[in-house]
Amino acid sequence: MKIFQKPKVVVRHILLDIINIFPVCKRIIIFESIDFGDNSKALFDRMKERGITEKYRILWVVRNVEEHQQIYLGVKFIPYDTLTTLVGRLYRIFAGYCFSSFKPVGISGRKGQVRCFLTHGLSFKDTRQFYLQMDVYTDIITTSEFSAELRKKTFQGTDQSLMHIFGYPRTDQFFRHSDVKRQMKISENLRLIVWMPTFKHNVEGQRNDGGESGNDLLSLLNEEELEYLNKRLLEKNVFLMIKYHPNQDLKFVKMIAHSNLKTYINHDLSEKRIGIYEILAESDGLITDFSSVYTDYLLCDRPIGFDISGMENYRLGFSVDNPIDYMPGIKIEGIKDLLSFVDIVTSGTDPFSEKRLQLKKQMHQYMDGKSADRIIDYFGL
Repeated sequence: MKIFQKPKVVVRHILLDIINIFPVCKRIIIFESIDFGDNSKALFDRMKERGITEKYRILWVVRNVEEHQQIYLGVKFIPYDTLTTLVGRLYRIFAGYCFSSFKPVGISGRKGQVRCFLTHGLSFKDTRQFYLQMDVYTDIITTSEFSAELRKKTFQGTDQSLMHIFGYPRTDQFFRHSDVKRQMKISENLRLIVWMPTFKHNVEGQRNDGGESGNDLLSLLNEEELEYLNKRLLEKNVFLMIKYHPNQDLKFVKMIAHSNLKTYINHDLSEKRIGIYEILAESDGLITDFSSVYTDYLLCDRPIGFDISGMENYRLGFSVDNPIDYMPGIKIEGIKDLLSFVDIVTSGTDPFSEKRLQLKKQMHQYMDGKSADRIIDYFGL
């Protein structure tokens, strides 16, 4: 220990030395995800299917405890603010495994503790300013060598040896079938397109990534155009589901309910115990902007449309020189482009299929729906 370190740093080292005298408990697992979803939920579900969760004390860190506690008996849900209490700190200290999708939940430097960052996916947004404490993690999950290189840049030069190319657990759903259309009361005769914008305004009020023009995620369309779009969707037997990001502040978005065009938030899905990736697995096409979801959706090998109307005002910038080069699909800037994408989906003719296949091979080493199993087996759970 350096003798000229700041007092707080010295105290932290002393406390960590004391904590490390006591071993972690390999029978305690903490999962973290803001909305009880994402890669953490997919990993948890697979562990549950394999009967693994019965052998562990499971804790879940979420934003809304009451929404899940009565459904998942035997799992302890705790809110984020509990992590700073005495009980929360004890959980963080003694947990043998910590799996997170958004925020770290373990103790940096804790010996014997697995602190695995499953991540919220890989997009081409420049998010370096949000990953300044990567030393807390012992393991980071990624999808390919190319993805690992991008992650290394995003994570400010994090040692690439910490990264494991296992694939994201949430994408395993793409290799399964479900009756999610029936659960969502969407006719089986309708083609399904999912529109997933990245969030522009953080629900906690700490970020405005969209700039001055990002006050409405659907500013791309006015009311008259929305009605016309719904009419065309009805004619072509297409249902368009617009699913807002779990971090999006809903004060800045439109809530729409037409016959073939409707907006959804996380609660709409969680009350039915449906994950967005179950819906994507049964969809016929995806519309997004530069959200990480489209790099996952490449595994489905279905048309992708890109809303680029807000790119110039996106405040974070991008991690690649020209993000358009990594968008294998029609570029949408207005109602005409949007209708062209609907035509691509319904006609079965996609001029971007070859380019999409090339990017899929870059972004994904595994295409087998066994990402969660690789993680479970690697850690010996």
